[in-house]
This record gives sequence, structure tokens and C-alpha cells, in this order.
Amino acid sequence: MPNHYTHLRIEDRVTLMLMRQSGHNLRAIASALGRTAQHP
Repeated sequence: MPNHYTHLRIEDRVTLMLMRQSGHNLRAIASALGRTAQHP
């Protein structure tokens, strides 16, 4: 079954950048963006 990928909107990229700089973990960022914290 193929994986389904979506691109991040610019707003999501900014949120991700700011949250990473503030020390948030990936699970918290994914929650804020309404996504799951899965990785390959």
C-alpha cells in the first residue's frame, strides 16, 4: 500500500520552525499542526 504524503503550508512551516526554536518536541509540534508524529 503506497504512502500518502502532503506538503506543508507556509504557515505550518513557520509554526514548526518557531516551536523547534522554543524547544518543543516533535509530538507537540505534530499535535499543534493536527498531524501524527510518525517518521519513516
